[in-house]
Amino acid sequence: MLSHATQWASDVVVIDKSSTDRTAAMAAEFGPQVRVIQVPFSSQGETNAVEWVRYAKHDWIFVGTCSEVPTRKLIAVLTQVLATGEQSYDLVMVPRRMYSLGIHHPTSPWSVAYYPFLFHRQRAVITDKIHEHFKARDSGRVYTIPYADDCCVHHFTHPTAQRFVDIVTEYAKVETTVDRDPELAILDCFKRLRTALPGIFRTGADWPGILAAWGIYNLTNVLFIWEKSRGVDVPERYRQLTAEILRDQWGIGSKDIPTAGSSDAIVTLEDETLAREGRADVETAVLVSYWAASLLFGLRHPKTVLTALVQLPRLIAARAYRKVFPIVPGHKASRAH
Repeated sequence: MLSHATQWASDVVVIDKSSTDRTAAMAAEFGPQVRVIQVPFSSQGETNAVEWVRYAKHDWIFVGTCSEVPTRKLIAVLTQVLATGEQSYDLVMVPRRMYSLGIHHPTSPWSVAYYPFLFHRQRAVITDKIHEHFKARDSGRVYTIPYADDCCVHHFTHPTAQRFVDIVTEYAKVETTVDRDPELAILDCFKRLRTALPGIFRTGADWPGILAAWGIYNLTNVLFIWEKSRGVDVPERYRQLTAEILRDQWGIGSKDIPTAGSSDAIVTLEDETLAREGRADVETAVLVSYWAASLLFGLRHPKTVLTALVQLPRLIAARAYRKVFPIVPGHKASRAH
């Protein structure tokens, strides 16, 4: 990012979110043109835009991340826009050519999108709300640059499957904080997933990975939105159920439960609870993943849809039976250490 930014920007500000790498040292190598601002760590999606733009020396600001590279033609076009219409616009929408897991395809959900990379900090609306950091007060004062392969910002995201899952989870946590109708938000996630399917299936041999990633992205959002709207303190509920079972099945009251330091303690409640939760999580994940994969695969092979729908009640019934009558092979009580 710095190697090209220092060629066309008179002032370059690096926002370092308390990184542990050599960010500050590497930035210093570019001289006084580059300034590093240290800020507290925050997750993906948590952008303190209102504060960060104050560090710039000029009102017109081009924002970008270390995973983005603008083309030379784009910078030339932006320079021309400011030279001829600086007073006419408050914000410039720039085409972003997106890559996910190394793939760019015109029919992928990650293809080309527009982002307000360039804005006037005194005239644009700046917020810390995710996906709405920079907006124009008047749509008539927005300039949009047409997309071309040589006139865009290349956005390299999701370098690995593991990093993709991490990023999606971080964003989902932040997006859940947005005040919106949970039912509509969930329906919107499913709508995005459904709408993208025809294009995903036209991406060639990469369609399984793109479909899995798009599904994970939207379904992770559904999960977090549902959990928040449900409003249930699950850990507390598990503690209550544990106490009830110990009381009803084993005649153990809360005062009879050994403390963590007791040498006579049978398997600790925490270990037992985690074990049960772990088994339940795995069973649920397998059930949902198997059925979802069968159904989505069936969109290309219709006969599979019927199979998936027929198997679903059977899977649910089997899951419910195991929940009531858990089978734990080789399970033995052991002493806590």
